[in-house]
Amino acid sequence: MPLLLDKTPAHTAAVQLRSHNCIEIGLVNNMPDAALEATERQFVELIQAATNDIIVRLRLYALPDVRRGDRGLQKTAARYRDVAELWDSRLDGLVVTGTEPRTADLRDEPYWPTLGKLVDWARDNTASAIWSCLAAHAAVLHTDGIERLPLAQKQFGVFDCGVVKAHPLTKGAGTQLRVPHSRHNDLPEAALASSGYRLLTRSASAGVDAFTRAERRSLFVFFRAIRNTRATRSCANTAATLAASSAANVSTTRRRRRTISMTPRRQPPRPFARGRCMTVARAHRRFPDADP
Repeated sequence: MPLLLDKTPAHTAAVQLRSHNCIEIGLVNNMPDAALEATERQFVELIQAATNDIIVRLRLYALPDVRRGDRGLQKTAARYRDVAELWDSRLDGLVVTGTEPRTADLRDEPYWPTLGKLVDWARDNTASAIWSCLAAHAAVLHTDGIERLPLAQKQFGVFDCGVVKAHPLTKGAGTQLRVPHSRHNDLPEAALASSGYRLLTRSASAGVDAFTRAERRSLFVFFRAIRNTRATRSCANTAATLAASSAANVSTTRRRRRTISMTPRRQPPRPFARGRCMTVARAHRRFPDADP
């Protein structure tokens, strides 16, 4: 079945599509201008690969407070909806990407109030929401006051991450995953655990990798894979793999509230292929300081 990419801006009349065999996913793309289209393309390809017999409608959203140049503003004006359109609506699934931080404290970022409102909205109006990279840091800070901690030196590389506990998201993934990380900050594992987050994967040297928690009506999934302008493929692949796994297993009933089975496909996309890790390495050499 097809994936329908809804590029209709807010001021244009949109074709309304809602059926027993269609789900709606929102992508809030906060990536820098140079990575905006690449991130969008990766999510489209990977979610489409997991649609099976389900029609997926993907809507593109942008935070108006994320700093952009003229080219980025033109792209978002032509193809993206304002995230404010979400406040009076619902989605089956939501994916929120990271962006480049400009302040030491995320609460000082100009988009902080809108991002916090998005977190609160997703708790009651989605079946599942994925928070990628910097968005994961922001979400746990907003909901539980868990602050990221600066590292003594930049953490960069491809790390062995073990599965902490059995979970449908990690079923079939084996006991070890090779995951790229590149960041200057960390999230304290003890604080996450004490706040009720369920750790899925972690590395002895890189710390927490992926974790999840039920939030009112939604399942929140967080992961901290690499986020870098030229390494977007690695980051987008990881998030879209989770989104696609959810999309492929959504119940096809007519109920407005849909239950998502998080069981991954037998052959999900492989976000940690060697070639993509090489992309990470090249990105690090070119943009050594552009990490969360």
